[in-house]
Amino acid sequence: MLNNANQGSTHMTASRNAAPPISVTMRLEIKKHLNHKDVQALLGVDVSSTYTSCSDKVGIDFSINLDMTKGATEHVGALLERGVRVLIYVGTYDWWSGNAEFSALPLREWTADGKRAGKTCAAGALTFTTVDAAGHPVPYDKPQQSLEMVKRWIAGQPL
Repeated sequence: MLNNANQGSTHMTASRNAAPPISVTMRLEIKKHLNHKDVQALLGVDVSSTYTSCSDKVGIDFSINLDMTKGATEHVGALLERGVRVLIYVGTYDWWSGNAEFSALPLREWTADGKRAGKTCAAGALTFTTVDAAGHPVPYDKPQQSLEMVKRWIAGQPL
């Protein structure tokens, strides 16, 4: 990951005015937590697996298969056709090629603890949400808002 020492941003974040980059200590704590067998069981993950935040093998496989050049529209559409609810979220500071165009679409505000947390729109089983002042690692940058977003989505409540 490329870091900009002056701004604390990475290639995944256009501007980080939120939390500082994830520290090694934080990554180790996350890894330790996600490797607890009881946590894996609750998440429905194969408890014989080992969590890692970055995998060279996965990165190489993505590159070999050109996965970064493939869209997810067909996959999301297939899930929606099967009645599977889908939540897509992005930090407003996340850096992706379609951010400016998509951000210009009409969305309504959503709040957490009475304060604006971002924008959202939903149609049928699909919910799209932004999280204000968050970069690529949305739950790290905005943990309270992320938790509220996921809790409401799981409960089937509007954001």
